Amino acid sequence: MIRAALFVGLLVALVACRSEERRSAEAVLGAIERLRDADETQRKTAVAAVEATTSPAPEAEAARRACIDAYRALGETQRLVHEAKGPPIDRAKLDLAQAELAKARTGIELCSRATVALRRALGR
Repeated sequence: MIRAALFVGLLVALVACRSEERRSAEAVLGAIERLRDADETQRKTAVAAVEATTSPAPEAEAARRACIDAYRALGETQRLVHEAKGPPIDRAKLDLAQAELAKARTGIELCSRATVALRRALGR
């Protein structure tokens, strides 16, 4: 009888942990989707929201990290381009912007792949 009660208690605890992990992973996915939909003026706030949303699920953390890095690089690209506009045009900043853009492109691809993996893990 005591073993059965312990087993049921353990099972309930595992289900509760799993559902909390799932809820947090869903929250990460939602924050990423809002980030991906954000325009340039909303992006900084959306990146901060993804940073603030965490999950113990490995797929959620991988997607979160990849998307943060990608969209930070995109924001840095846009900042450098705005600063490079002259007169005179700052060629050094444009070169830095191109490097950041390359990082952002690669990062956005990684973000997309990680987001797909997270959706699969969530059964979506």
